[in-house]
Amino acid sequence: MFKNYLKIALRNLIANKLYAVINVVALSVAMACAVVAYLNYDYSRSFDRFHENAERIFVARSTVTVNDREQNYGITPLPLGPALARDFAQVEKMARVVYSLSALEYGDKIFNEVTYYVDESFFEMFTFPLKLGSHEAIHDKSKLFISEDLALKYFGEDDPLGKQVSIHYSSGKTRDFFVGGVVQKIPANSSLQFDVLIPYAVLAEVSNEPQESWANWAHETFIQLASPVEIAAISRQLDRYLAVQNAASPDFQIARLYFDPFAQASQRARALTNDILKEGVHPAAVLAPSIIAVLLLLTACFNFMNTSLAFSALRLKEVGVRKVLGGLRRQLIAQFIGENLLLCTIALLIAIGLAEWLVPAYSNLWTDFDLVLNYRENWGLLAFLIGLLAFMSFAAGAYPALYVSAFSPVAILKGNSILTFQFALSTMTIIAGIVFTHNARFFEQLDLGFDAEQTIAVPLRSANVYTAYRNAVEQNPSIQSVSGTRHQVGYNQAGLLAESESKKHQVAVLSVGAEYLETMGMQLVQGRSFDPNLATDKDQALIVNEKMAADFNWSEPLGKQVTIDSVRYTVIGVVKNFYNRSVWRPMQACALRLTDPEQFRYLVVRTDLHNVVAANEFLREIWQRLSPNVPYAGFYQDEVLAEAVQVNGSIKLLFIYISMAAIAIAVMGLFALSSLIIVKRTKEIGIRKVLGASVAHIVQLLNRQIVAVLVVASILAALGGYFSLEPLMSSIFAYHVNLQAWHFVLAGAIVFMIGLITVSSQVYRVATANPVESLRYE
Repeated sequence: MFKNYLKIALRNLIANKLYAVINVVALSVAMACAVVAYLNYDYSRSFDRFHENAERIFVARSTVTVNDREQNYGITPLPLGPALARDFAQVEKMARVVYSLSALEYGDKIFNEVTYYVDESFFEMFTFPLKLGSHEAIHDKSKLFISEDLALKYFGEDDPLGKQVSIHYSSGKTRDFFVGGVVQKIPANSSLQFDVLIPYAVLAEVSNEPQESWANWAHETFIQLASPVEIAAISRQLDRYLAVQNAASPDFQIARLYFDPFAQASQRARALTNDILKEGVHPAAVLAPSIIAVLLLLTACFNFMNTSLAFSALRLKEVGVRKVLGGLRRQLIAQFIGENLLLCTIALLIAIGLAEWLVPAYSNLWTDFDLVLNYRENWGLLAFLIGLLAFMSFAAGAYPALYVSAFSPVAILKGNSILTFQFALSTMTIIAGIVFTHNARFFEQLDLGFDAEQTIAVPLRSANVYTAYRNAVEQNPSIQSVSGTRHQVGYNQAGLLAESESKKHQVAVLSVGAEYLETMGMQLVQGRSFDPNLATDKDQALIVNEKMAADFNWSEPLGKQVTIDSVRYTVIGVVKNFYNRSVWRPMQACALRLTDPEQFRYLVVRTDLHNVVAANEFLREIWQRLSPNVPYAGFYQDEVLAEAVQVNGSIKLLFIYISMAAIAIAVMGLFALSSLIIVKRTKEIGIRKVLGASVAHIVQLLNRQIVAVLVVASILAALGGYFSLEPLMSSIFAYHVNLQAWHFVLAGAIVFMIGLITVSSQVYRVATANPVESLRYE
């Protein structure tokens, strides 16, 4: 019997190629997108789980409370780690990480590299295999470890072990190291991303600050327990360290200490301040592809139902014969579901081939994404594919099988509800594509509050080079303005507590030079800029942004007294709001204060818009002449927006492609249903033509049913889009375009146009045919 069913299934597919192709294409596209969505989800939950001890490792966090609002930080006091290891027997190992951007030199190559100073237990806690060398080198202060990528960058194909390299510190010190090991390529799903590892003991020798003071900070503090359940007992006793820490650091009072499971730390990192862990995939970036995949799968299922019902009208005689010969309904259902399984299997095989192309294309849409199709090692992927095949075979095939086996031609023709939902889903994806395209345009035109396109910032390893560098730079006539600064917009700032009139708020404080506002193109809305000739401006003047003025409820900000870092300032100006960190996050309250050139860490220049690239090369040449042992690290200020533009553009492209796929699948279903309608009404069309009906009248008559479907689908899509897109946009973007009526109208118009063209083209073909042929056909 199975062999007979298989023959019939293959014969039907070959005899009805059009319907088979429509179903296979729709299902394979939807399944391929589902594979990508699964890999995206699997990648998001795989962060740091490759470490053998991941479930037993926890990372310490600190919380500061301001105005009854909690702000969580990634930094913790440096002595906390040793104290935990000393005071709690449950702590098997402890490791701290102190981050630094170090100038690494070998031969004629010198670059800034991400450097971690780590405790000796680092390799015992974390699974970072070595390509070359031994983990034991972590106990030798004369040796360091480099990443596999860094080894290729500096040494090419040569063996780097034992080679001597130099690190130049901002304090002016230089220290030589030998390469003791090469770490294998660090996975993209590792929250710890480094180029160089140096024993923590070296830090005390090259730093000017006491490393075991409770006023100094580790960027990360990790502990490893014998059992993860023991973390609760330790967490309850963390308050014992607050008094000593807060006494040592009165300007940064910690309200509580707590732990995050290391396996979840990357996802929680985005909510932290001053954290160096690589953030995991944004929840919205996991949710959106998953929703898209589900919508496409549903659209493909509905399409399959429509085309199957249309196709089944041609097989009613076969069903009748089988029933007359004693065929049971369950046998007919099994036959049709088996045929659906065969079709879905073919579609899945094609989907796997499509996924081989889609997965790398999808990865390229994002920064630091590394999705891999690995059927041998990823058993979860294989289970997902089997489950997907079973689901699609049953979900898409059960409904047609039940109706066909019931042998009810009237019910078979009633496919409007399925088509309506199919077009509603397609219209929703088009609405999403329009909204995200509009939002991408919004980001491209976003007012950052400063002039990013004409500004270049150059990090200074030491303030000693500032004056000579500035004097040389100002000789170039294309340079319009130059300023020094300790903090640079979008890259770093000091998060400090500001107090005024009994109110306290956490603000980002930037210590800048007198010409900073002019150089950055910031717009004063009240008051004046800094005057270096006024003694009071040097240590008592403050310029705030509109957000800070609003947070303190100042109707007249000028002249207000603000205490920051135990220093009393007077507000002399208000600047337009500017983005001082990622545009993904809400606007931040900011204050600018004047600082001495000895504190400068950046030189910022403003140049003509058409000479930005040339100006950067000029800055590089001057730098290499003045500081040959320090790599040039100048950057264009508009890079602060580059990631947001790239990600937002990727989301836009994603929704555009998905919208095109969804509407294509829906059109296939509409084509199948309209074909069925025309087949069933061929005689009616012929009679109407004989009685004098015009082609336009016939087209209008047959389109009436489709128009009703499209109207209802558009209404459902508008409601679904309205209630789903706003929360989705808010979860991704701090600021975004609002949903507007034209988003829905345009999507509905696109669907109407495509739907009517699809149906009308077929109706017109039949309506213009000779009615004699139609009647003869009947």
